[in-house]
Amino acid sequence: MDESGGAADGDSGSFGEGDAGLEAVGGITSEELSAWIYDSSVVHTLDITMTQQAFDELYAYSEAYESNHWVEASLVYDGQEVDSIGVRLKGRWGSWRSIHGKAALKVDFNHYVDGQTFYGLKGFTLNNMVIDYSYMREHLAYKVYEAMDVPAPRNAYTWVTVNGEDFGLYLNVETVDDVYLTRFYEASDGNLYDADYVRWPDGSYSVLDFYTWDVPYFEQEEGEDTDGADLMAVAEFLDETVGISDFYELSGEWIDWDHHHRMMAAEMWTGQIDGYSLNQNNYLVYFEPGDERAKVLPWDHDYAFLQASDWGFSWGYPRGRLSGLCVADADCQAHMKDQLRSVIETVESMEMDRILEETHDLILPYVEADPRKEAGMDYTIWYQNVLREWIQTRAGEIESFCSL
Repeated sequence: MDESGGAADGDSGSFGEGDAGLEAVGGITSEELSAWIYDSSVVHTLDITMTQQAFDELYAYSEAYESNHWVEASLVYDGQEVDSIGVRLKGRWGSWRSIHGKAALKVDFNHYVDGQTFYGLKGFTLNNMVIDYSYMREHLAYKVYEAMDVPAPRNAYTWVTVNGEDFGLYLNVETVDDVYLTRFYEASDGNLYDADYVRWPDGSYSVLDFYTWDVPYFEQEEGEDTDGADLMAVAEFLDETVGISDFYELSGEWIDWDHHHRMMAAEMWTGQIDGYSLNQNNYLVYFEPGDERAKVLPWDHDYAFLQASDWGFSWGYPRGRLSGLCVADADCQAHMKDQLRSVIETVESMEMDRILEETHDLILPYVEADPRKEAGMDYTIWYQNVLREWIQTRAGEIESFCSL
């Protein structure tokens, strides 16, 4: 079943201590170095090897529902090997699985060897797609963001084994870090925050948004540690100006609305019910040096292509503070609707139905062979048919909703 690509002959500086990942290696950027890893025309192979003790530790932590424990391992990706990497469990309630099931995983190349990268990458995420029986939601959704000029992670289907045992078909998703940011911004050393929701000791949780009481719980991933001063400034500005007549004009100094309108339009077309706008979840925030306006970046789309009303949400009343304020402001809403018109035209030009069929043909034998899949092929076929219908009807639904 090995149809994987692999690194091109002659690649240099592929990994090793001292390769910072942000600098060009031999004149080749990290994006160019890692392009073969995210070649979406093939299914790649990834073999992870670790000691039995490390495996047992991951099992103990998976049973305890803890994902913050790293173990040392080695991997071979399409024949390219790297040792002394970090591996941990990934996921929360929806996609969380034991290491004896189809566990989602995080890979960190410099966790044990300072400065080590793999073809310019510091790490990547292996999503298990257990929520998505179609195996295609996240892959297709990111195509829409990319077409709308919204930063979105590269991804590629990958057949994963651990200690020689087949774990099945995964989606290798690019990690959002400073290496990732170099693909979209001239200045990639700004402050990047992860808005991962907070779990409390009693088992409850809280989502995060641009509110002063939430700011201390954002996790800073990159940039200079300023105790979230830039996030706090945005939250305080919103507190002071919400509801005033010139809110939209004034807020443009703090929020990149052009970006946000495109992001919202992509969220809406893809039916992302578990993203920023509808559920204040699965997003990051970036402040680019020299710009300093907040930009919401999308992440994790296993709950895409779902109808908001079926889950108790409404695009007319987004829960995300920025999106909700935009819909409530006539000028902001008008500009957002301009981007909804644009996303309809953009997706039509992408030939999404063709992309879906090509993806279906590529992954079908791997889905059938996946020993840890949690649904039969009849479910996969049914959900893929839902996606086909979505592509055919979504433009009309958005036009109707927005009275375009």
